[in-house]
Amino acid sequence: MGLRTAGILLLTLSIFSFTVSFSAILTVGGGASDYRTIKQAVFAASSGDTILIRAGTYVENIRFQKALNLKGEGRGRVVLRPADTLIPTIWVENCPALTIEGMTIHGGAIAVSLAMSNARILENTIQAGQDGIRAVTFNHSLFFGNNILYGPFLKSKNASLSSHGVLSLGIGETVIQYNEVRGFATGLFLTGKKPCRVEKNLFSENLKACFLGGDTVIELLSNSFKNNSVDGLVLSGKVDCQMKYNVFESNMQWDIRLALSECAVDTRVAFMGTVSGEQNVFDAHYRLCPADYAWGNAFFGPKE
Repeated sequence: MGLRTAGILLLTLSIFSFTVSFSAILTVGGGASDYRTIKQAVFAASSGDTILIRAGTYVENIRFQKALNLKGEGRGRVVLRPADTLIPTIWVENCPALTIEGMTIHGGAIAVSLAMSNARILENTIQAGQDGIRAVTFNHSLFFGNNILYGPFLKSKNASLSSHGVLSLGIGETVIQYNEVRGFATGLFLTGKKPCRVEKNLFSENLKACFLGGDTVIELLSNSFKNNSVDGLVLSGKVDCQMKYNVFESNMQWDIRLALSECAVDTRVAFMGTVSGEQNVFDAHYRLCPADYAWGNAFFGPKE
């Protein structure tokens, strides 16, 4: 190899060494951990890093705009409580890639707030006085899987009527799968979401289990809507909703309510969309509003 060639190779390797970066793993907790608080680790981290959170209780609010993986040792071992209950416990904006996993997260008002971010929220227990997860998107992707969300109505029947287990506004692919949502004024509130798939979730002990509005395009697959004190499912606006294999049981007022005429008592926008499906199961006292809507025979499965 000539000196000229060797020089070019060394220069190339030198440039390459400055342009390639590798993600780091930062640890939070006691003992030999890198940091004592999650906020310290977030401040030190670069986009793409993973923050491993060891068992313990952390009292802090965390706000950032980086692509990070926040990974706790398990929802029964890592507890995050807000230092300031008036702002979100975790507050993320303009994040290209986020994972929050394996924690119990308390929110005085909002537990997790996402703005213009791609996010995966996995295997957490979330307890909130207002919203468990609030997400505003514009062509961003969301995946919420295997979370347990508890709301204020489990503690008081006089809780906030504006609380939501999951509230999400704006377009972008959204998948909500294998979650349990209890004790909110509205368990799931979606508007303008497309495409969206909500699959194999349990909505129970809410006032309204699920509200869909705007021009949401959604598949509801194999969900359970049980023991909600007002509605199982409310549809408003230009929603395009396909429903298969869902179960409706012991919802006090309506199992499914379309915002039409007398069925639109508390909705601002009438239902102008479409709803179709097959093999949805209702208990013996199923309640649909309006009763004369053309649901189609295939929409109904065997009664429980």
